[in-house]
Amino acid sequence: MKLCYLLLALFLAGCDNTQDTASNKTRSSVARLHISLGTPVAEFLEKSPVSFTADCLDAVHLCWYEADRQGALLDLSLAQPEGTLELDQVAGLLIAVDGNTSNTIQALNIDLRGLPDNSTHKANMALVYNLLRTLKNAGWQKYYFPSDPRIAAGELHKLDWKESLLGTQPLSHPLFDANHEMSLEQWLGNNMFYDWYLYHGNYIAHVRALRYDSKSAPPAKRCLLDKPEPDVPGHVLDPRLCRGTKSPMENPVPCAFERTAATSLRS
Repeated sequence: MKLCYLLLALFLAGCDNTQDTASNKTRSSVARLHISLGTPVAEFLEKSPVSFTADCLDAVHLCWYEADRQGALLDLSLAQPEGTLELDQVAGLLIAVDGNTSNTIQALNIDLRGLPDNSTHKANMALVYNLLRTLKNAGWQKYYFPSDPRIAAGELHKLDWKESLLGTQPLSHPLFDANHEMSLEQWLGNNMFYDWYLYHGNYIAHVRALRYDSKSAPPAKRCLLDKPEPDVPGHVLDPRLCRGTKSPMENPVPCAFERTAATSLRS
């Protein structure tokens, strides 16, 4: 069985204030876009209702195609044989194609409209878990890497896992079980990165968030920021996919999708 890798990296910005202070001024117009994963990029671009700007490095056969949304939001559907994932509030879309392997759509960087600056941690948590519920409702399930221990989130309290879990730091950590929501204490107790792995069909979805301390707030007030930094062995994502704008009015949530060879699922 050939398994493909799908990276979904989450970007958030917010602090632990009692209320949100920034207004949302993103344009209300919406364009709908459907992408079949694995489709030849030339075929997709020809039929796309949204125009794309190409930027290619011919020497290495890499191309990036950026959607020109002109301030409007996108409603995006990503299809594979096993089902379709619907993502709305898309504020940016970048498609990367590696011509050395194929000319099909292999990697996507998607910016979703996030919360205003100074949003509470609880609000940010709700946004993350709502995204995870969207994945689960579309058929995605928790993925365990072959070398990781299969420990349910409900059993984690029986183990001493603060420094390591059974002598290791598994990628598919029980704390990041899409079927289990962390408490606020667990959320704030995490050092830096937040990583969830789910699978559906021949794809793995990696949801990642990175927290940083707010410079304009007391140490107890922390913010969330994320950029795609794939850490799966053998997986390389071009740094140009690790980008995103940040403004008080529109905090994007970058979501990068990567298709590549990976190991098979275990039963």
